[in-house]
Formats: sequence, C-alpha cells, structure tokens
Amino acid sequence: MPSVGVNKSIKLYYLMAKKILIETSPQEVRIAILKEERLEEFFLDTPFSRSLVGNIYKGRIVNIDPTLQAAFVEFGEERNGFLPLDEIDPQYFIVKPKTRRKRIENLLQKGQPLIVQVTKDPRGEKGAYLTTYLALAGRYLVLMPNKPVKGVSLKIEEARKRRAFKEFLSQLELPKGMGLIVRTAAAGRSKRDLLKDLDYLFRLWDIIRKKASEAPIPSLLYEEPPLIFKVIRDYFTWEVKEVLVDDETIYQRLLGFFQEFMPRYRSRLRLYKDPLPLFERFHVEEQVKELYQREFILPSGGSLYFDLSEALVAIDVNTSKGKGPWDPESLAFLTNLEAASEIPRQLRLRGLSGLIVIDFIDMTDPAHKKEVERTLREGFKVDKAKVDLGSISKFGLLEVSRQRLRPSLLEISADVCPYCQGKGWIRKTALLAEEILRELRKFALRGEGQVKLRARPEIIEYLEKERVEELGKLGIEILFCPDSQFPFDLYEILPIKGEEER
Repeated sequence: MPSVGVNKSIKLYYLMAKKILIETSPQEVRIAILKEERLEEFFLDTPFSRSLVGNIYKGRIVNIDPTLQAAFVEFGEERNGFLPLDEIDPQYFIVKPKTRRKRIENLLQKGQPLIVQVTKDPRGEKGAYLTTYLALAGRYLVLMPNKPVKGVSLKIEEARKRRAFKEFLSQLELPKGMGLIVRTAAAGRSKRDLLKDLDYLFRLWDIIRKKASEAPIPSLLYEEPPLIFKVIRDYFTWEVKEVLVDDETIYQRLLGFFQEFMPRYRSRLRLYKDPLPLFERFHVEEQVKELYQREFILPSGGSLYFDLSEALVAIDVNTSKGKGPWDPESLAFLTNLEAASEIPRQLRLRGLSGLIVIDFIDMTDPAHKKEVERTLREGFKVDKAKVDLGSISKFGLLEVSRQRLRPSLLEISADVCPYCQGKGWIRKTALLAEEILRELRKFALRGEGQVKLRARPEIIEYLEKERVEELGKLGIEILFCPDSQFPFDLYEILPIKGEEER
C-alpha cells in the first residue's frame, strides 16, 4: 500500500503538470490548457467562429488599386481579398521592375491567376488579408515554398539551442526558392523528428501544387485543420501530461493524429467518461465564466477593467477600496505589478488584439515603473502572438500592439446589443443555451427531480424547439418560466422541492 508521502508527491506532480481538456457539445467545442490547475489558454470553436487563416486558394485579380498599391482578389469567399504589393511574390510580375520604386498597376493585370494564403480573417466590411508568400506549418517546422529564408523562432532564446538549430538548417539542401523556420515546439526534439516533419511538409506541398495545376478559379487548395488539431499541433509539448477528450469520435480522430505525428505520446491521450462534465471536474468552468466579465479581480483586491471599442482595447488598473497600511506609492506599485503579471494571460484567454492601452496607477519611482514594464514583458514571452510594447508614459499609460491570431472570445460568442446602439454585447442564444444545459446536467447529477428555469422568452423558445432531444435525456422535469424583463445574459435555475420547503 502506497505511503502518504508517495500519494502527496503524485498529487503534486499532477497539480504541476499541464493538461489539455477538450469538452464537446452540439454547438461548441471548448478547449482549455491548464497549468497547476490554472487556465492558461482557452479556445472556443462554434459554427459562428469559422476562420480562413492559413487556408490556401487559387484565385484571380479582379481589381488593382493604384492609390492603395494593392490588388483585390476573387478567391471563393463572399468578399474579395486584399493583397498589398509587399505581399506579392515577384514571380507574378508581368514585367521586371526597371526601378526600385515599384508600382502595382505596372506589374499586375486584371484576370491574372495566383495562389494566395489568408493571413487575416474578414472583419466587418473588410475582406480577408492575403499573401502570395505561402507558409505550411508542421509540428516543429514551417515550410515556405516560395520564400528562401531560413530561421529559428525568437521564442527559442537559449544560445546553445539556437546554434544547434542553425547548424541543422545550414546542412539542409532545400529545393531552390524554399525556406524553413524552426518552431518553438522543436526545442528538445531530435533531428529525426525534424526530418520526419519536413518530409510531411514536402508531401503536403506536392499535393497542393498538383491540385493548383488542375483546379478551376476560384478554388480552395488547402484548408487548415479543425481547431482541435491545430491546438494539439501548436500547443502540445512534453510538459503536457494529459489530453482529455469527452467525445468518442473526436478521441478516435485524435488518436490517429497522435499515431501519425507523435506516436511516443499517444498514451497521454485519454477518453473522459465520467458523468460529471470535464470542465467541472477540473474546476475550469468558473475560470471560463470570468472571461466574459468586464472586471477581473487581482489577488490584492485591485482590479482590471476591460473596455473594447472599434479602435482599441482599454485596460484600467484600479487599487482595492480598502487600502490597508500601504502608502500610496507602495500600493500603486503592488497593484501594478499584479496587473502586469495578469494582463498577458487575460489578453491570450480573451483573444484580444490590435492596439491595447493600459492605464496603470500613477507611480513616482522610476525603478517601480521599470519593474512593472519588465514584469509585463516577461508575461508576454509565452504568447504565440507577436507583441510590441511601449513604455509607461508620464500619464501612466502603456501601449501594446498584439497580433490578431483569431477572433476575440466576444466576437465568437456574443452579438452586439440591439438596445444600446452597439455599445454592449449579449451572448449568442445558442451558446447561452449550451451553458444552461450544462447547469441543468448538474442538477440532474445531484438527483433533483424537478427544477424551474427562468430566462428570456427567446432562450426558452430556442431550448424547446432546438434542444428538445437533449432536454429529454436529462431525466428531470423542467418548468419553463419565460420572463421578458429578465436580463439577456442571465438565467435562473431553482429546484422546485427546495422552493416548496422555503
């Protein structure tokens, strides 16, 4: 029988380890990456969150704008894509430029076919942002079929590892015109692993190239894998001790993925069968709910307030109401340090990008300002997005530019409020219904026979029409109480027996 000490060490090991949790439902797939039981990354995949980024198309130029020095490309989606001159491979130029100052109207023509890749999704009235410099991502490498550049991810900082990877790249004889980038995930991998990944990318490029020679215009030549596989491809490392998925079909597909790309780690993939929802089992649900709140409470009692607008994201840092024994400078420094440590994580989890302005609490000590800036930079080191940081100004403001890797959590899961002229957001009906179903399952697991659900009429109507089969499987009697005065994002579930006792 194991000793208490052994049990404690085992428990500590699992607390420190990273886990990837994949929870599925008919309307959404939620993916959480935990470290020490703390949510570090969160991904939401819904019918409303389709991304084109990474997809490769065969398209044609439909318009050339000399003012913007860009072309508009028909590539098979609803709106034409935007292709700036800087993103056009010279192989597509119809004439060789005579001077260094190139003009797009002299180099391209309408109707010209080309192969493009989406680098930014369509947003609002703007079409997708395109490039002709293609990039195919593998587990450890990124192959660039028409950009002869070799490099190592800047996230790999250790000099010895960088030298080893540069030596590996220098020994490779790539086909003419091709380039290769070593990804962060390659750290610790063998040369054999890298060569296997490269072989896969060569085969993938051959398939795309062959398809391009035969496909009509416009055509989709390559589609990025579903979000689940992208997360495993991009975020699974040796530190991840468990990947838990609660759906048999997805489990089998992931098993095939592991078998092909990471056979040594396939034992870390497990099917979760417990009736208690996966996110509940690992205390993730409450952490996810926090992401939909404007306010985030810091350990000292201070807070972060997130304000989103079309132009930027504003983050206001506030001290706690009960200041305690601290003098103003020390309290400001403590709160700002906590904020600087937490903000990079919140930006990743919420998927916020673009221009971000942080309003720190005023500090007078220059050393305190430098330490807050250093803490913020340290927090962004694990971010896969490109981040550019400024310095704290005399007004206490610090600007951050963060690359947009995917739509924000609000964009995916919420609609603009129709009652406040677009100043607020309300959860999408289908996704709010998913949350209600999760809560109802908890009541069912506790053995409640009857419950009362109070929510807005449109939510009740959606549940009764679209989710009737799932409601029937819960095994509890539900009394629906539509209330048009109830807030859009809220609902109330009460056990009927409990009400009678009161």
